[in-house]
Amino acid sequence: MSLFFFLPPVQGSEVFLKGGAISIQAEQEDLRDVLQAIAEFGVRVEIDPQINQTVTLDVRETDVEEAIAELVHPLGYALVWTMTNDTARLDALRVFRIGQEVEVRPLAVNRNLNVVRGWNGTDFVADELLLTLAPGTTLDAFQLLLSQLGATVIEAHPGLGIYRLRFPPGTNIEALVAQLINNTLIRHVEPNYAYRMPTGEYAPLSSTLPSGLREVNAPASTGNSLAILDSGLTLLPELQQAVVGAYDSFDPQGEISDPAGHGTQMALIASGAVVPDGGVSSSEAIPLIAIRAFDSNGYTSTAELLRAMDYALDHSARVINLSWGTETDSELLRRISAYAQARGAIVVASAGNEATGKPVYPAAYPGVLAIGAVNPDGGVWEKSNYGEFLDLAAPGGAVFPVGYNGPAGPYMGTSAAAAYTSKTIASYFTRYPDATPQQALDALAEAVTDAGEPGKDAHYGVGVLDAQATQRYLQ
Repeated sequence: MSLFFFLPPVQGSEVFLKGGAISIQAEQEDLRDVLQAIAEFGVRVEIDPQINQTVTLDVRETDVEEAIAELVHPLGYALVWTMTNDTARLDALRVFRIGQEVEVRPLAVNRNLNVVRGWNGTDFVADELLLTLAPGTTLDAFQLLLSQLGATVIEAHPGLGIYRLRFPPGTNIEALVAQLINNTLIRHVEPNYAYRMPTGEYAPLSSTLPSGLREVNAPASTGNSLAILDSGLTLLPELQQAVVGAYDSFDPQGEISDPAGHGTQMALIASGAVVPDGGVSSSEAIPLIAIRAFDSNGYTSTAELLRAMDYALDHSARVINLSWGTETDSELLRRISAYAQARGAIVVASAGNEATGKPVYPAAYPGVLAIGAVNPDGGVWEKSNYGEFLDLAAPGGAVFPVGYNGPAGPYMGTSAAAAYTSKTIASYFTRYPDATPQQALDALAEAVTDAGEPGKDAHYGVGVLDAQATQRYLQ
């Protein structure tokens, strides 16, 4: 199980917390923005909703309690500390009107990742990096390294040994990574890479919208679920029975939403409420877990994805749908994909909506099912990516009651093809609950309709999951 902390963003204020000292720079900032910056260091923050206060403060490496007292004056506050490896760590902060402490509530969150572009064109989260330690590295040696670097651990994943480090604002992360690559205490280090949602492909496949969505029945159980790691979910009436769990990686205590619409589109396909052109509906009711893994600017990161993946795996997901991809090859994203498979899940990812022939990740990682898109006539979609990494193709055109970077209506893309494939595999597990992931994948490979060159090729993979193939797979 993940031990990740929840991380709001730095807004106009700058905050850096290390041990019992804190630096805060804020000029006429909303107090809540400063508190959110403090929360990014793993501090649970609660505040009275009636408080409306702006603050100006400039303190450097000051005692935490002294700085907080100055920050919130004339309000009351309470600090909660925990001991970790004989070191005191600020665990929680409560801010309230004097005598009104019972009115505090968890701090409302509205955060986006602070993404910057690197010299080689890759995106990553500013002032952060991820690392794993070399075998034999002691805790004392690691703590000494952190002290030398001026870094704070804000997340740790024991299962994969991944640490997320935060540095003071303005740190040259790329230079720091280059410096640490040869450090004997570190096994692997990389920026906390950021990844964008796919481009929306509004495509007029038909001139009229369907009269309504297909009825979705409630699943018999919450086991053998299908998790959708995407932009979130708008809980339409047609999805209410299918969705058995929802989680917002950017606001774990809040209700899930979908600022973009892409995640809702994928959930409609995964539930069976929408069937892509060239596909076929199946009777199985699939329990869905909707996970918002992208912020309102359309970005996620390696660390966000690990938190989202953990939630899916901890809630019995046997299929994980990733209807997006990136050309950024991350060793840690590769390990996360393998981690999900090791815990018994089939990971399905879209091959990409640009026919470059370049590998797209996580689709191109070992064991991940990479899905291309075909048109309603069965021919490969002209923008569907291709390559040796492609496993199969599926119908990619569907008509939706919600839009994504466009109006409601018809859309085309490998995103829909991946969601249809995920739904079909989840249906297989509903019919054959004792099947292993490998048995489900072997049966799928035997069921698909061969297309293109005989056998596996770069444009169709092993074949097309069309209506006939779907029926053969689920017979």
